[in-house]
Amino acid sequence: AILDFGIGENDEMAPESVRAVMRHEIDQPENRGYADNGIAAFKEAVEEITLNIDSPAWKELTKNSSKVETELPFVHLTTDKDGTDHLAQGIIDLYVETDSSIRIIDYKSDTVSAYSDDMATSELVTFCNSRGYNSQLRDYQEAIAAMPGQNKAKISGEIFLTKYQRIVPLF
Repeated sequence: AILDFGIGENDEMAPESVRAVMRHEIDQPENRGYADNGIAAFKEAVEEITLNIDSPAWKELTKNSSKVETELPFVHLTTDKDGTDHLAQGIIDLYVETDSSIRIIDYKSDTVSAYSDDMATSELVTFCNSRGYNSQLRDYQEAIAAMPGQNKAKISGEIFLTKYQRIVPLF
């Protein structure tokens, strides 16, 4: 797996204010003189990503796939209920295509109060719907369905709760 946390190499020198902060951070004992050593939050994020990639749930997400895309950008012309057209745009975290379906998966790192490993999927669906995730995934579904050549029988929307390695099917 390749993780890219940057924007690439810029053509111009970074502003002095950015370089000053970097110099300060380099001198912190926990960074041991390195700019890219990683603060605790970064190390925790890498640990969580590694845990998720190795989880059975992650393997389930990409099982039987013919195409997998990460960070898939989209732009889609949509019409509101009042008839107003506007451009919807976003980035789909994980797009998984099989011979007969497409799975749209969005990663969430939310904390679910009173979570337990045996918590019913229906409770997690209720939680995700209360956060507006169904609406978000419906926008993604609409954009994917409008793609030229799209003829898949089913487009599902799912949330992957990264803290718990749980897949929550919303539709």
